[in-house]
Amino acid sequence: MRRSIACIIGLMAVVGWPSLAMPFRGDEALFAVVAQDLAAGSVLYRDHWDITNPGIFWFYQLAGTLCGFSETGIRLFEWLWITAFVLAVAEAARRAAGMDRLPLAPALFVGAAYYAAGYSATSTLTKTEGLVSFPLFLAVWFASRACEGGRGRLPWLVAAGAAGGIVVLFKMLLSGCLALPWLYLLWVYVSRAPSKGRAIVEFAGGLACGLLLVLAPAVGYFAFHGETSLLVRTLFELPPKIMAEAGPSGTTRLVLAIKWFLQQYAPVLAAAAFALGCRLRSPRDPMVVALLLALAAATAAVLIQRLSWWTYHFLLPGSLVGVIASYGWPAACQAVRDRLTSPLTTGEKAVLAAAAGVLLFESFGAEIYQDLRLLRFDMGLTAKGRRDFRDTTGTTYDEVHAETNWLADPAALPGPIYVCGDPLFYWLSGRRPAVAISGWSLELYPREVRAELAEQLERALPVYVYVSRNPYHYDDMLRDRYPEVLRILAADYKPVRTSADGTWYERTKPPAERGS
Repeated sequence: MRRSIACIIGLMAVVGWPSLAMPFRGDEALFAVVAQDLAAGSVLYRDHWDITNPGIFWFYQLAGTLCGFSETGIRLFEWLWITAFVLAVAEAARRAAGMDRLPLAPALFVGAAYYAAGYSATSTLTKTEGLVSFPLFLAVWFASRACEGGRGRLPWLVAAGAAGGIVVLFKMLLSGCLALPWLYLLWVYVSRAPSKGRAIVEFAGGLACGLLLVLAPAVGYFAFHGETSLLVRTLFELPPKIMAEAGPSGTTRLVLAIKWFLQQYAPVLAAAAFALGCRLRSPRDPMVVALLLALAAATAAVLIQRLSWWTYHFLLPGSLVGVIASYGWPAACQAVRDRLTSPLTTGEKAVLAAAAGVLLFESFGAEIYQDLRLLRFDMGLTAKGRRDFRDTTGTTYDEVHAETNWLADPAALPGPIYVCGDPLFYWLSGRRPAVAISGWSLELYPREVRAELAEQLERALPVYVYVSRNPYHYDDMLRDRYPEVLRILAADYKPVRTSADGTWYERTKPPAERGS
C-alpha cells in the first residue's frame, strides 16, 4: 500500500511541479489580492466586493497563510489539494475493486488531466470549477459508503454533508450537483433499510448536520461582522438582476469551450467510456450511477451560465469524467484480462469503437500542447527558473510591469488606486484597491451596483485610476454604462499617462480640498 501511495505522489510531483512557475491571470490575481487583505483583517464583501462566491477567496486565504502569498505558494497548496483528491479517488477505486493497493489510474485520469488542462491554458489553474471537484467527489463517495450498510453509517453521512457544504461555499449554483446524486443515494439507502421512515430521517438528518457544520460558521462570519444582509444580497438578490440586465449572448464562446473540452479530455473520455462499458456489465454500483448524475448536473450548470462559458468551467465535468474513468478502470483492466483468451462480444466491440472514436478527436487538438516544449526542470524549483518560465508564457506580466513600474517612483503619489481592468495591476504593483467594488467585472454589474461604484469612487477619490483599453475595452464600457464614473474622472482627475493599453488618471485634489 505504501509503495502505491509513493508512486501516486511521485507521479503527481512529475505532472504538477511545472505549475509552481505558472503566472497568475486576472481572476487568480483578484483572489490573491483579496485573500491577502482578508488575512490582514479585511472583511469579505464589505471591504472587497465581487460577484464571486466566498469559497474561492477563503481557499486562497488558507493557501497563502499556509504556503505563502505568492504564485508559488498558492500553486503549491493547489498541488496538495489535487494530490489529496487523487489519493481519495484511488482509495475509492481500490475499495470498489477489492484491491490491496491503490491503482495508479487516478494520477493519470484526474491529476495529469487537470494539469494538462492548466498547461494548455494557464487561466484554468486554481479556479473554482477545478478545485470544487474534490469536495463534490467526497460528498458523493461518503454518501455512497453510508449506503453500504453496517454500523457507523451516520458519520459517513455527516462527512458527506460537510463536503457538500464546501461545494456550496465554492459555488451555490453547483448545489444541483449534490442534490441529484444525493436523492438517488437516498433511494438506495431507503430501499435497503427495514424502516423506511427512519432511514429517510437518518439520511437527510446526517447530510443536514454536515451541511450546518460548514455553512453555519460561514454565515456566522458575516453575522459577526454585521454583513449578513450583504451576503444575502450578493448571493441571492443580485444574480437575477445581473441576468435580467444582461444582453443577448452569442454561442461562439460556448462552441470554442466545448471544442477545447473535447480536445483536452478526449483520452479521459475514451477511458471513461470503456470503463463504464465494463463496469456496468457487473451488478449496478450506486457510486457509478451517482457520479453520472453529478456529471449530468455539472454539465447543466456550465451550460446555463450564458454570461460565462469560459473554458475553465469545463474543468468540473472534465474532472468528474476522470473520476468515473478512474473508478471503473480496475474493472475494465480485469475485463480485458478475462477476454484476452476469448472473442469480444458485439457490445464490447461497440464500446471499443466508441472509445477509439473519441480518442481520435484528440488529433485535432494537438496544438494545445505546443507550450509544453518550453518546460524546463528548474522552472518549478528555483526562483530564476520560475521567472524565466513566466516570461515564456506570454507578455502579460511584462505589459503590466510596463504600465505600473512608474508607481514605484518617489514622485508618484502614495496611496491606494483603482483599476478598471486586470487585477494583476494591484498584484504586481503592490498598490491596494481604493474602493470595495471590484473593477474586474464591470461588464456584469446591474444599474444599482454601477451607481454604488460611482458613489464609492467619489467618496474615496483614489490617487490614481487606470482605465484599460486593450484588450478588455473598459474605456468603451465606461462610456456606455458608467457615465457617473466618467463625470468623476472629468471633474477630479487629469490623464497623466496614456498608452495603447490604457490611460492613467491622477487625482487633481485630495478629498479634503474638493470644492474649496
